[in-house]
Amino acid sequence: MVYDPEAVVDEHFDVAIIGGGIYGVMLLLEATRIGFRAVLMERGTFGEATSSNHFRIIHGGFRYLQSADLPRYWESVRERRWFLRTFPDLVTPHRYVMPLYGEGLRRVSVMRAALRLNDLLSVRRNRGVPLERHLGNGSIMAPEAVCQSFPVVPGNGLQGAAVWYDALMLHANRVLKETLRWACAYGACALNYMEATGVVERRGVIRGVRARNRQTGRDHIVHARTVVNAAGPWSRDFARRVHRDWPELFRPSVAWNVQFDLPPLGEGTLAVKPPGSGRRTYFLTAWDGKLVAGTGHAPCDDVETPEPKPAKAELQAFLDDLNEALPDLGLTTSAIEQIYAGYLPAERIEPLVLADRPVIIDHGRRGGPAGFVSVSGVKYTTARAVAERTMRYMMKRYLGGDGSAQRHEMPRPCTNDVLAQ
Repeated sequence: MVYDPEAVVDEHFDVAIIGGGIYGVMLLLEATRIGFRAVLMERGTFGEATSSNHFRIIHGGFRYLQSADLPRYWESVRERRWFLRTFPDLVTPHRYVMPLYGEGLRRVSVMRAALRLNDLLSVRRNRGVPLERHLGNGSIMAPEAVCQSFPVVPGNGLQGAAVWYDALMLHANRVLKETLRWACAYGACALNYMEATGVVERRGVIRGVRARNRQTGRDHIVHARTVVNAAGPWSRDFARRVHRDWPELFRPSVAWNVQFDLPPLGEGTLAVKPPGSGRRTYFLTAWDGKLVAGTGHAPCDDVETPEPKPAKAELQAFLDDLNEALPDLGLTTSAIEQIYAGYLPAERIEPLVLADRPVIIDHGRRGGPAGFVSVSGVKYTTARAVAERTMRYMMKRYLGGDGSAQRHEMPRPCTNDVLAQ
């Protein structure tokens, strides 16, 4: 990658993308793959916020079977396969174990049927995936085997455990940066520390982006026919500056995962919840030989910092839930080694309900400048699919073309690759 903001300002692009998280990076890739000249601008480091602080799971959509949300389920299965096929050295199959105590839907008979349905509906989940990255079928684990695999699981009333396989990113930042390198290898441009401050428009039509180099303090104009606002938690602020505020674009909530100075509980990821209906499910797994638990959620009022932190009371409630689910675990704040936190969009704040659908707003059709579109996603797994959908829309509405450009394959990984800045 070549970091040369001075050269970029002399070029003309089809699309300028604001925001260097996973959605912005996937938009850059998909724009390039269908033949458009694209530039990405990120005010900080690539993927520095939520994209670097999530739980690393590539969800295949097993949980969507409960609500019979089949379109979202199939999209998740398809995109999980894309990650396993595209990044076989960075994304791996991973076992998930959910202890069953006969409460609600968490009964052996119900989960056995759900696992069979999951295997049936995702029968093509391994198509094109290297053999060593194939996902196995789900199963029911006997109570004795559960306690042997995870001694911390309470044995009283345990009926067994549901076992299924999803994908896990070994290094989330490498996935994002390899995607970025892939796009740049085929003609895209990416600039970090370049903050978009507004747009250039003429007679209500986008002509480019006003940007400031945060290292030199210099102001630039980047010429582009269209602009996609993918600034994540800050997308509302940029939309407000260009057009007007759209609350549905991103109502912020804070989400966090906690790494403890403790060894992992066993092989794979344990999915548990405290007793009682309506309680949240938590996942406990291993990162680099340490125990990690997540994910906690809470409302928040603003998005001032790239890495928010939960309040002390929220963090303690999180630990209390984990200890109630696994009484022998005995987690305390003194065992916390690191908190990984970021922002997620919410559908409602009180009570907190996370958004479950991406938002795509064409400002040109709502009284704003033509060629300006805002995108807010909800899930790392489906970022590429949302990016592809957005760029197909941009092509149809503003950019023209038929998307027949060559679909470039991933270039050979470069282990000594050094990203700009």
